[in-house]
Amino acid sequence: MAHRLATIETAGRLRTIRVESFDGTHGTGTVLADGDLGGFLQDVTLSASASAGESIEFSARQLAPVIPSPRKVLCTGLNFREHIVEMGHPVPDHPTLFAKFATALTTPYGNVRVPRAMAQKLDYEGELAIVMGHGGQIAGYAVMNDFSQRDWQYRTQQWLQGKNLDESSALGPWLTMATDENGQPFDPVAEGAMLRTWVNGELRQEHSLADLVFKPQ
Repeated sequence: MAHRLATIETAGRLRTIRVESFDGTHGTGTVLADGDLGGFLQDVTLSASASAGESIEFSARQLAPVIPSPRKVLCTGLNFREHIVEMGHPVPDHPTLFAKFATALTTPYGNVRVPRAMAQKLDYEGELAIVMGHGGQIAGYAVMNDFSQRDWQYRTQQWLQGKNLDESSALGPWLTMATDENGQPFDPVAEGAMLRTWVNGELRQEHSLADLVFKPQ
């Protein structure tokens, strides 16, 4: 089984943990390093910190964005084949890319504050998030809510203004590593993983990752 790594905030600081259990409200983990997961992935020698190996309990509210300060966030639009066909669009030959700022990311269980002027056409989209390092190597996989303000998004042909509300796109709760504990590759697409989105307990989205037009590789 692939390890699940997360960034949590405790006592006013960020720490990287391996998630051992989580029930949606509370969880247990093992501290891997002081600092966030992004820094840990760049320099695994951080695991030599004095707190490494400590067992810890945490609540859902303590979970931070998996990577709190990524260098860039690139998104692919129109990537689920079934959804593209439903919208009446041709299946694209090339991905439609847009960007999010790091300031658009927020905690997986936090609240989103929307200015009244931008609250007319709010929308959710459960998405597969891929964390990549130098050379395009995949470190792991997470889920993300691509929170949008549709009226702002479609004011022009550029989507940026409707995709970047500060602290609106939840990223987490954890990163499932691209290699399992035995060093074998883990690929959620090949595993037939499903992406599901609930709103107030109602299942609103359900897609197989095998339906992606442009798959991680």
